[in-house]
Amino acid sequence: LISIHWMKATSQNQQSQPLRQRQHADVKLLNNTFLFASKIIQASLLTCFFYCTSFAQTQKEADAAYEQVMQLQFLKQPKALTSSIDTDYVFELSHVLEIIAEEDDKLFLAYEEQFETTAASWKKKRENEPYLAELYVLWAFAKLKMKQEFQAAMLIRKAYHIVTDEQHSKNLKAQKTKGLLYIMLGAVPEKYNWLLRVFSMQGNTTEGIQLLKSLYQAEHNQAWESGLWLALAQGYLLQEPQLGLTLADSLIQQKPNRSIAKLLAASLALKANQAEKTLHYMEDLQNNKNTTPLFY
Repeated sequence: LISIHWMKATSQNQQSQPLRQRQHADVKLLNNTFLFASKIIQASLLTCFFYCTSFAQTQKEADAAYEQVMQLQFLKQPKALTSSIDTDYVFELSHVLEIIAEEDDKLFLAYEEQFETTAASWKKKRENEPYLAELYVLWAFAKLKMKQEFQAAMLIRKAYHIVTDEQHSKNLKAQKTKGLLYIMLGAVPEKYNWLLRVFSMQGNTTEGIQLLKSLYQAEHNQAWESGLWLALAQGYLLQEPQLGLTLADSLIQQKPNRSIAKLLAASLALKANQAEKTLHYMEDLQNNKNTTPLFY
């Protein structure tokens, strides 16, 4: 834009003025052009600074809210969607965990309305699809808890077709969800596989486990959650609670303040007939002032 402005103005000067006047005008025009360019650069830098600062602050708030939810501190219902998909995701995660913990019909209906609003908003941008897929899986769990099996199956189907899209093959969040779904669908008894084919889905337990393991062992922001999904899958989908418990214990060592791992460990310990370990984790949760009281 600056180059075009310079060339047009110079061309006009050259056509209408003597040589000395043209040289003087060219110098003046060059100075004005550089002054104009410097103002554009300054404005761009200021815009970038304020945008980056705002983004960093928003991300910081989302991370803080996420840690709250991992400590089983349920967040209040927001009045509207925020400007950050990460923050909105954390609220949805909080809602699902609260529904599972409370089993409250009124709470479920209120949060379900918010979920539909969030999903409709995220659908508008293709880059949001990995978040959307995980949101569908989370709400499938909530609907299963409230005995809405068919609606849960439809959400799982939507999530499956998102994460198996080649476009999301390198997205860590999509691959984490894909690993869990592969294990879930691979655990379906063979006599019901025809139903999966009707919905154009198929599972692969071995591939799903390997995918979650590789994500858990890598260094990125989805690693710890991948381990949580894997422990859950090992204990409840593959019926290997001791394996899941060992992994849950490792997750607790990595992030001692994240009560959600202790809740999973308590559940897996009970399933593995380790009552004393279950009691230890549940007492730890009940004595933690930062954790929402749990009744069992």
